Amino acid sequence: MLCRVLRATRVVECATSVGTSTLYAPVAVRDNGGGTVIGSEIVPAKVATAECNLATAGLSAYVDIRAGDARTTRRDLGGRSTSP
Repeated sequence: MLCRVLRATRVVECATSVGTSTLYAPVAVRDNGGGTVIGSEIVPAKVATAECNLATAGLSAYVDIRAGDARTTRRDLGGRSTSP
């Protein structure tokens, strides 16, 4: 609901797990006109399951699941720089 209200086109999620809750954000992003949900998951088997679940739902084009520790995988999220 928040992604829809904000018209979000870039969403960041930590601890994607198997992608169950991740399904909601890319649907909102898609309905908002497109964008990317950047997920992070440290367990490789869960990354594979999440990617499979998102592909089955037809949402792979809107999701970038990054394998590894979120402190590392979130360093480059793209978008605007806040540096002077």
